[in-house]
Amino acid sequence: MTGSQSVLHNNKSGHPAYFLLALVLLLTSLCLLSGIVAAQPSESPVISLSGSTENVVLSKNIRYLRDETYELGVEQVASEAMADQFFEIDQDRANFSFSDAAYWLNFTLTTGSSYGDETRQWWIKADYPLLDRVDVFIRNPVTGTTRQLELGDDRPISNNGLFIPFAAFSLDLAPGERREIFVRVQTSSSKQLGLQVFSSAALAQSLLEYSLFSGAFYGV
Repeated sequence: MTGSQSVLHNNKSGHPAYFLLALVLLLTSLCLLSGIVAAQPSESPVISLSGSTENVVLSKNIRYLRDETYELGVEQVASEAMADQFFEIDQDRANFSFSDAAYWLNFTLTTGSSYGDETRQWWIKADYPLLDRVDVFIRNPVTGTTRQLELGDDRPISNNGLFIPFAAFSLDLAPGERREIFVRVQTSSSKQLGLQVFSSAALAQSLLEYSLFSGAFYGV
């Protein structure tokens, strides 16, 4: 390399534009590795349920907010001022490892045109059983009321409504209804925050399969 080429090479690598490009590429790589994408949804993601819906994996279909202060309440999180703090992920299971923060999950369930004429019961269940505190807020946009539930390992299992080791709660939806749901998770365990929506029949089948697997695994 000649002297002039060497000077050109050094000036190029030290130019602010190239440093900025390298920084952008690094941050993009980290986001892809962690499953966090750049999208910052400003509204609650809507999941439409039909009469034939049995099971919906929510990880990619909802938004998340990281609370390192552990002090945010549902009214703060639901405010327009916090809209740009939410993010989405691009993986089948939401796993934030052992990060030192509480996480908020947000989504809206609504009924589609093929829902049918009857009220149906739905179950929302956590995939991971070892979550200490799972606070659920179910907001009715018509009445303006909020139903609150306290689930998780640190709470009585009877709060679930079902005697199972997973945080779970039920929700009745009539045709044309919708509910916005906020879930706050604070736990010392791994932040595996996958959620699924089940029909009553699909939940029963899923729990049966889990019971059979657990029995085979532990030799019961």
